[in-house]
Amino acid sequence: MNINSLLTPIPYGLMELDEAGTVIYYKSENKGLFVKPEGEIVGSNFFTDIAAVAGAKEFQHHIKEFRRSHAPAQSFTYTFELKHRRLPVRVLLARIHERSTEGGAQPVESVFVHIRPQVDKIAA
Repeated sequence: MNINSLLTPIPYGLMELDEAGTVIYYKSENKGLFVKPEGEIVGSNFFTDIAAVAGAKEFQHHIKEFRRSHAPAQSFTYTFELKHRRLPVRVLLARIHERSTEGGAQPVESVFVHIRPQVDKIAA
């Protein structure tokens, strides 16, 4: 097996994003795929620091539109177009209001983003 077939720039798993798009929680579900460690993803900006997401404007648009809506949850499918392959994913978005700001009484809205591969649709 070619090592490049195991590499993925997609952070499969569950992330929590604050209002600015900063990853404040990440639980990887990469299952043996080579990606950045969880500790390197937490604190990074989901939209600019994660390469596959930074280049996927339509993907970003789905998440930004969800933030503007009042829906409690939404799901969609998306295919990341990378140099030599396509990576189809299923995405679940959920809104939460549980985090409090430092010293503030108002809870901050954050969004859970769960990304998982659509293994049956991955094409070389």
